[in-house]
Amino acid sequence: MSITQVLAHVRPLTTGLALLLLGGVLTGCQVENNTGSDDTGQEEQSEDSGSDDSGSDDSGSDDSGSDDTGDDFGSDDGASAQELTLSAESVDFGTVASELYADQTVLVTNTGIETVTGFTGGTPDSPRFSLTHSCDPLLPGASCTLTYRYEPTMNGRNDAVSTLSTSAGDLDIALTGASVGSPLWVTPTHLEFGPVGVGAMSDVQSVTLTNQGNTTIDGFAGGAPSGDFTASQDCASGLAPGATCSFNYRFTPSTTGTGTGESTVSTSVGSFTIQLTGEGKGAEAWVTPTVIDFGEVEVDDTSATRSVTITNVGQADLDDFAGGAPSGPFSASQTCAGGVVPDGTCQYNFTFSPTSEGEVISTSNSSTNAGPIVIELRGEGVAAGSLPTAGPGLSVSPLALDFGPVAVGGMSPTQTVTIVNTGDTLLDDFAGGGVGGDFTASQNCASGVAPGESCQYFFSFEPTEPGEATATSTSSTNAGSFSIELTGTGVGPEVWFTPKVLNFGTLSPGTTSATQSVTITNSGMSTLDNFAGGAPGSEAFTASQSCASGVEPGATCQYNFTYSPDAPGFDEDTSNSSTNAGSIVIELEGGSVGP
Repeated sequence: MSITQVLAHVRPLTTGLALLLLGGVLTGCQVENNTGSDDTGQEEQSEDSGSDDSGSDDSGSDDSGSDDTGDDFGSDDGASAQELTLSAESVDFGTVASELYADQTVLVTNTGIETVTGFTGGTPDSPRFSLTHSCDPLLPGASCTLTYRYEPTMNGRNDAVSTLSTSAGDLDIALTGASVGSPLWVTPTHLEFGPVGVGAMSDVQSVTLTNQGNTTIDGFAGGAPSGDFTASQDCASGLAPGATCSFNYRFTPSTTGTGTGESTVSTSVGSFTIQLTGEGKGAEAWVTPTVIDFGEVEVDDTSATRSVTITNVGQADLDDFAGGAPSGPFSASQTCAGGVVPDGTCQYNFTFSPTSEGEVISTSNSSTNAGPIVIELRGEGVAAGSLPTAGPGLSVSPLALDFGPVAVGGMSPTQTVTIVNTGDTLLDDFAGGGVGGDFTASQNCASGVAPGESCQYFFSFEPTEPGEATATSTSSTNAGSFSIELTGTGVGPEVWFTPKVLNFGTLSPGTTSATQSVTITNSGMSTLDNFAGGAPGSEAFTASQSCASGVEPGATCQYNFTYSPDAPGFDEDTSNSSTNAGSIVIELEGGSVGP
């Protein structure tokens, strides 16, 4: 059969390199000799089969032919026959560069008159080969394709058998391939960009290409990634022996959620594919309070202004504000039209001016690019002059404050509670109001509040650890007592790092690789610190880092590694470190050949 090579893709080295170093390199000539040996064996078998046929006239030539070929399965009993024919019973992949792959196909045809089902198994008995197909069921006269992939990870010869069971019998296909070292080494082959705001652009991440061969690598083509990724490169002029060049990628998410892409590049020595992932993060609106109760207000009078704070706790600009005007005797204004940057705030401001007696309920409904904002408004109109005139009165709003997510060690924006004297004498004797835990409080009410006037309590949230926090502020006055419920969530650092695997390729003993780096990003809301550990256990790998002083939210630092083998063999190790946001585990791999 003709052999069709497909694009080859670079994969990391595996422990199979150790076997390469013990077993030596299989040359192209050796592959041809082995293949030739197989062909000779097939010819001899064919001659023997012919000899058997000529000496078996009484047994019938049809039966003898069926036994010898092995291509048909099932019986010849008329309407019940199930028969399958293969386009080839063996596949030779020839020579494929280590760390690349090649695909070949075998055609299966149903030459019987019954549908063949039950296609199971088929997995080759060597991990260097794999099988994919969609044959079940296979109608009479129909064909399907068995696609085999050869992915060598070390130099040498690989053989396997694929046994695929069917209702017509077993299909046995022999697989053969050989590998030589690839001159092109690519690392890393997977880039993770982590969370990035929609419409924002990530930092550049690079893939390094090294020519480990003796001749120039050129013919670079392709590389434009799919999805929300962009790429540039400096490899087009060719890659001389021992030289390096880079493919550089960015992630600019257009929507929220996980984004994936691929960048496939072809060269004069094969092809490789870079897998790209990232997460688009949009704006997120946090609103407090979501209910405003103006209490009793006399007809044709206007309440004090009540405010709602909108905070953007997402990673993209909060904008596209529309609507929000309430119905009835409520009025509104806002400071949000220009948009709100991440961690920024704006306000909706409301007043109540009843024109008649009775309770009134309305809703402020507005839309944003992060979803709707719904605020309920309540108030009661009472007759002019009907509010208490003998003594102080008390109106407090809001009675609950939610500070939402706040960085551990940081401080929230201040939120305000307004106290109105609805009576006709001085409102005073304020006592209490203090809060414990991670909340702080202050006020400007101590000197008293004249009739019709107001004062304020001011609260903030300063979380000392991640998680939800609650508290209650209770105060007393000469007009009665009131309590305010407080809630908030402390958010710590979040560690994200890429790549998670470093492959240093193949070096000669006594040499040192170029430095490879892992980028650590703090995608949380407070400082990432308490870095400890990280030194590899093997003397073949060395490490340094720029993280010890801590990493602020949104900032990055680097772990840097080199590989210096002192003897032929395969080395692998792990860099394990801890932080106040969790552990960082990085796999290290490299091989060495030569004296």
